[in-house]
Amino acid sequence: MKRPCLFQTEQELASRIVTWFQDQEWEVYQEVQLRPRERCADIVARRGPVLAVVETKLQFGLTVIGQAQWWTHEAHYVYVAVPSLGPRTSKGRSMAWALCHHFGIGILIASESSIHEDKRAEFHRRVGTRLRDGLNDAQKNWAVAGNSVSSHWSPFKQTCREIHRYVLSNPGASLKETIDGIEHHYSSPATARGAIAKWIRLGKIKDVRIEYAGDRIKLYAQEAVP
Repeated sequence: MKRPCLFQTEQELASRIVTWFQDQEWEVYQEVQLRPRERCADIVARRGPVLAVVETKLQFGLTVIGQAQWWTHEAHYVYVAVPSLGPRTSKGRSMAWALCHHFGIGILIASESSIHEDKRAEFHRRVGTRLRDGLNDAQKNWAVAGNSVSSHWSPFKQTCREIHRYVLSNPGASLKETIDGIEHHYSSPATARGAIAKWIRLGKIKDVRIEYAGDRIKLYAQEAVP
């Protein structure tokens, strides 16, 4: 008979893992994506120069192990986190545990009352810098780890947030004034102006609208009335 899961959603499980790391004074980042269309890490924890990645799943198997293995060249410690399971002697779990051992992946088991390190993660001394350099404070609370709608921070979303903040404080600002007044991820102000005007018109930046004064574009936050 299939064992009932302790958690109704992956988000519930991930929340427990986030708290567990925070209680040990790690900085925690959630749903971390380094580049567009690349995979997201459910949880990244940082303590000083040391990075840990955790992939969470309600089922312990090849899917979550494959997701975790992708990060072994980017983080010093890599874990899978799953709910409390049956005995390791079961064939499927025994194979999954062996694969984690092969790749140096740790196993965190979440029970009703605690998080147990079923297998310690191997320390990867030589790792890349992309993950470290790609961390951003917005990733700490932009999205909840394990969410079911694929929400995550991105440079584009951060630019959209900066635009909204600027026009909220400066209603009627021109597009040029806005781009010059914020930090953005585009390669040049001219590229940013062309792209942002298009995305606002297409409704991709939902909190900002365009008004036209002759040939001049004015920007307003949706909450603001000119």
